[in-house]
Amino acid sequence: MRLSCARFSLVAGLLMLGRCGLGQDVALPPETPFNASAGRGDVIWVNLRSDSAEDYPFGVDTGATLTVLDKSWERKLQPAKSKPLVGARWPISGVFEAPPLFLGGVQLRTGKIVATEDLAAHFRGHPVAGILGMDCLGHYCLQFDFVENKLRFLEPSDLNGQNPGQAFPIKPLRGCFFVNDNLLGLRGFDSLIDTGCNFDGVLTQPLFRQWTSGVTPPPGQARYPDGVFGGNVYTNLYLAGDGERNLIGLHFLSRNLVTLDFPRRTLYLQQRSTGPSPAESNYFAGFYRTTVQTH
Repeated sequence: MRLSCARFSLVAGLLMLGRCGLGQDVALPPETPFNASAGRGDVIWVNLRSDSAEDYPFGVDTGATLTVLDKSWERKLQPAKSKPLVGARWPISGVFEAPPLFLGGVQLRTGKIVATEDLAAHFRGHPVAGILGMDCLGHYCLQFDFVENKLRFLEPSDLNGQNPGQAFPIKPLRGCFFVNDNLLGLRGFDSLIDTGCNFDGVLTQPLFRQWTSGVTPPPGQARYPDGVFGGNVYTNLYLAGDGERNLIGLHFLSRNLVTLDFPRRTLYLQQRSTGPSPAESNYFAGFYRTTVQTH
């Protein structure tokens, strides 16, 4: 089983070079379907178009600062006019001028540059043309509906008078966004919002040890295998314990109606389920390589 998490994060300097200042009156893409497996062991895939009528499968990754295309695109891309110093979780193949990308006939707002990488090697068994990063996603107010499997592009004002759920302020850091909460319900520790992580999330080693210690936690905090976020309980979480930072992943997010209003820097979660879907209750069997000690 492939587990993926925040593999395309690049340094902030590259992201800032890649941003473009488009006006606020650009048309929004229409509501678009995504795969039913999203949040159930898979990431979110949507179909985009570029220079033809061909559909290209793109992942949607809020843990990636920059849009990444598969290296097969390189033959039809123009090299970037400047060569910034690039840092990545793994070496990229090249840096190019961003091609136009369309969703539902509407051109997406993107940065000026993209990186290329051998994505097929990292997503074996699934066709992949690219990964949409925060240089694109950060322009929008996005709503992920995991019941209807729909991605909606909203005007922030569309949320007025609605009940998108509990609101959490989010803050930018190195091109991505963090929320001042975590899956232990422990105050003072924030988390990266990462739709590119196909399990529930990641904890730093100290927090993971606390979660799995077997000691009864104080009220409002969580103990393995359950979690607490925003005061709400979530059951049977699959969390890695080797993170440099805490993050919340897609398997957790899919238990909610998720609205990410990046322009107004707010995350909304409307809890729809406390636990994972019964249809995939055994999907993460064997996730923990060693027995988690709870006593």
